[in-house]
Amino acid sequence: MVTAQLSLFATSPAVGTLYKAGDWVKLRKKPSSAAAWVKRGEVFRIESVHPVDGSMRFWNPHINEWGFLYPDEVSLVPAPNDSVSD
Repeated sequence: MVTAQLSLFATSPAVGTLYKAGDWVKLRKKPSSAAAWVKRGEVFRIESVHPVDGSMRFWNPHINEWGFLYPDEVSLVPAPNDSVSD
């Protein structure tokens, strides 16, 4: 017999599916985890997304280390255009 435990908190099993690796996100507010190095409005590329809490790993060029953002701190933006037009 298989039983499943119910959660007391309303958590969606698809929390991490809103964003995916390779997406570009723009900071809507200054994150508390990297507050001294990143600013509102900066755009970063997501390297990976945690499947449970939806946190996103990104490369922080200001300190040359990996950083983490959360879905409530960012919004999805189109990929920047890498081609140069004259």
